[in-house]
Amino acid sequence: MSNLHELYKQFGRRVARFRKKAKVSQLNLARAVGLSRSSIANIERGRQSVQLHIAYLMADALRVEIVRLLPNQPGSAALTSVLDRQLARATPEDKRMLEGLGHEGAKWFAQVFAPTPEAKKGGSNE
Repeated sequence: MSNLHELYKQFGRRVARFRKKAKVSQLNLARAVGLSRSSIANIERGRQSVQLHIAYLMADALRVEIVRLLPNQPGSAALTSVLDRQLARATPEDKRMLEGLGHEGAKWFAQVFAPTPEAKKGGSNE
């Protein structure tokens, strides 16, 4: 990111997207992280910077991994696509099972469905 303003705009857009997806109001997110509703609105518009601990509280309140809120670094691997790739391999039953587990469930899901060297060779994980 060459521009801090752009960094905060991208972060804010991601917060807004995941907040809406989680069906959480700006007011409820504000209460969960100890800010005002207007602060959340300003963060979502990229007008207000965010302290690191607040970013983690937001991720927790929205039940997403912090990396899902962070803009990717130019030239780096797309960290935010890791979980998406894991979900693409899940069955509908797997996805239903994960509903309501929050980001801890997502961590478990990524670990369980990540291919191991044994699985790639056709062996057992046990």
